[in-house]
Amino acid sequence: MRMRLTPFILFLIVISSQVSSQTLHEYFFNNSLAGTNSGPTLTQTLSCGAAAGAFGSQTITTSAGTCSVANVFCFNAGGGVRYDNPNYITNQYTIHLFFKFNTLAGYSRVIDFSNNTSDNGVYLLNNCLNFYPTGSVGACTFVANTYYLMTFVRNSAGSISVYVNGTLFTTYNDATNNYYRPATSTTPIIFFKDDNVVTCEAKAGCIKYASITSATTSAAAVATTWTNICSVVLPIELSSFNAVEKENKTLLNWSTMTESNNEKFEVERSSDGIDFVKIGEVKGNGNSHREVDYNFTDHSPLRGINYYRLKQVDYSGESRYSYLVNTNFESKARCFYPNPTDGIITLEQKGSKSGLSIKNMLGEEVKFINEIPADGKVDLLELPSGSYILMIDGVANRLIIAK
Repeated sequence: MRMRLTPFILFLIVISSQVSSQTLHEYFFNNSLAGTNSGPTLTQTLSCGAAAGAFGSQTITTSAGTCSVANVFCFNAGGGVRYDNPNYITNQYTIHLFFKFNTLAGYSRVIDFSNNTSDNGVYLLNNCLNFYPTGSVGACTFVANTYYLMTFVRNSAGSISVYVNGTLFTTYNDATNNYYRPATSTTPIIFFKDDNVVTCEAKAGCIKYASITSATTSAAAVATTWTNICSVVLPIELSSFNAVEKENKTLLNWSTMTESNNEKFEVERSSDGIDFVKIGEVKGNGNSHREVDYNFTDHSPLRGINYYRLKQVDYSGESRYSYLVNTNFESKARCFYPNPTDGIITLEQKGSKSGLSIKNMLGEEVKFINEIPADGKVDLLELPSGSYILMIDGVANRLIIAK
């Protein structure tokens, strides 16, 4: 498996949950231009004699490191994709684009709102961001053959916040309304394709992820999208992943929209969101272009917060991680002390219907006590130092023995 981005811990929130009140159309480019949540299928559009683009596998490299090999859509110089959805995106929107250009000499079209009838649009000019015809804005730091998450958030007053890799890059006042689509317009939004108004200033490149919504997005949500960006290189399109507490158990449910060479999911759990152990696995569906539902039950969740993630493994052995979900069994836990302990613990509640079971972090039982002593004291001195799971009356508690 290739190096994963060090800061890219896939944490807490799936990309598609970040705009809760508006429909989010997402595109993952897993051998398809189709969108999620009833989003229109993107259409290839060509100019300047460009050949049609194509899907392929590619290592995703950003300025922060490498995610992994992923399916991407690569367009040739003069080619691009068109988003058709009249009246959905008007003067307020959030657009995420995770893409690269192969070269950056001269103008490279990023977004066009005029249906290629005007040169007005967002470009990269050499290594600078350019709002043509106004000019370049922000620092000139872009590099060819490097993927960037570029986010445009426009409010109804015309202020556009531009984020690059989750950080605010610049703001732009769209006083002339060049960078939105009027509510009565049927004009599509076009990405990457240049027009024929002047000599074709076209560049080849690739895109891995795009999303479009008519809602403005907070800076924190944009930052989370960047934090989660490596999840979009999964050879599966994970449409949902959630955890539910039920009868002292955690029910994990997830769904995929597409799968490519997906052998299995390994389910991992952690008490701190950092150190994970495998607690089970579920067979994948191999290759699929339909929604597939999966589930897994953790019969022995830990006391307190339980973090879960999916390790997706393909047939070649490559693996990638999902974002995290969690449950909290703090209110249901049985109390004991001290913790950490040198081997003797005392239960505050003495009675037990099912005895006491001690398991290692792999879920294997290493000690069982049928009856709890009247004073609540439990002798675990024979167990070596380490982390354990103390099960009592169906509730799991994290126990640390330190001698």
